[in-house]
Amino acid sequence: MSIVLRFCLVLILVNLPVFSVAQPVWVYSGAPVGDTSIYRYNLTSGLGSADSLTLRHVNGQDSLRLLGISGAPKGIHIYRVDTFPNVNCGLPGMLNNNRYFGLFVIGGTGPGYATKYFFNGNPFVTPVNKPFLQLYDRFCNSTTACMSWVGMNAGMNLNGDTLSKPGMLPVQKEMILAFDNVILPVRIVNFEASWNEEKNAALIHWSVQTQGSIQSYIIERMSENNIWEEAATIKVANESVTDYSFLDKYAGHENYYRIRLTDVSGLVTYSKVIFLRSRGENSLSQLFPNPATDYVFLITDTEKEISYSYKIINTLGQTVKNESNVLPGISQALKIRIQELSPGPYVLEVNIPALQTAPVYKTLIKN
Repeated sequence: MSIVLRFCLVLILVNLPVFSVAQPVWVYSGAPVGDTSIYRYNLTSGLGSADSLTLRHVNGQDSLRLLGISGAPKGIHIYRVDTFPNVNCGLPGMLNNNRYFGLFVIGGTGPGYATKYFFNGNPFVTPVNKPFLQLYDRFCNSTTACMSWVGMNAGMNLNGDTLSKPGMLPVQKEMILAFDNVILPVRIVNFEASWNEEKNAALIHWSVQTQGSIQSYIIERMSENNIWEEAATIKVANESVTDYSFLDKYAGHENYYRIRLTDVSGLVTYSKVIFLRSRGENSLSQLFPNPATDYVFLITDTEKEISYSYKIINTLGQTVKNESNVLPGISQALKIRIQELSPGPYVLEVNIPALQTAPVYKTLIKN
């Protein structure tokens, strides 16, 4: 009784002809959700506050429980994905967490629920990061853009090793254990980037005041799909070396960089994010205003007449708007109307063959 979709669930309600069946019929597929999942359904009277559901890690480690049900929904479902999330923006500090959970409720009148996450068996929790643990959530299956994780402000019980969040709404969410309010184990200063004309590459430079227990610095570059990718690993030479640099020969026209640091205890932290634009080929740049209510503008670095197409994609992966047209040479801004969209996050996919060899993805927030 699980549903066809990679990590998300779709429940199809089919009204059969009146001569066949007078009531709607629930139709399920046979495909799994995530890597493993559990569910509970009551299609007649619905589920109540006494119903709950718990999904534990395959190795008997951490677990997520759905409880405190209101509104008599027809079904509840929890799934687990046994891999790192495809994007991690919004997470101030990540564990080496190779799993995250998802959950949702189906049907009911004004349904709600609570969650309780048990982290006592999570192998990546240490005495160093435990006081700073927090649950973060996002809309499900954020595959193409940096659909930011957001802190849930879950209540911590250090003695019981749990994080709890009551009063949740029936919007499908994915959750991951991370941490915040952590002081960097090494203080990075003068983190900057410049364009090296002679090498036609980005020069990344940073200085540190103390190395602490850090063993290496991992330089990450954001890809065209808004996913952080490893560009280089620079090993710590010794305590006396405080200046580092890296020449990125694969930098594009627009580049975002950050430094990922992992100490000997497994604590992962990040530097600030810096931006560098090359002096090379024409391309697309800033999307503004963002968030926006009526219109957004995408600036280009060309004065030529160019053809373009774009799609606006919602959090369910559905295209809610698309257009193909020509941008006049007198304009350097692509104007996109969003008045008719519902408030929330979207992905803007832009194709301008004269400027880019691949689509450009931007996160768009509609007020």
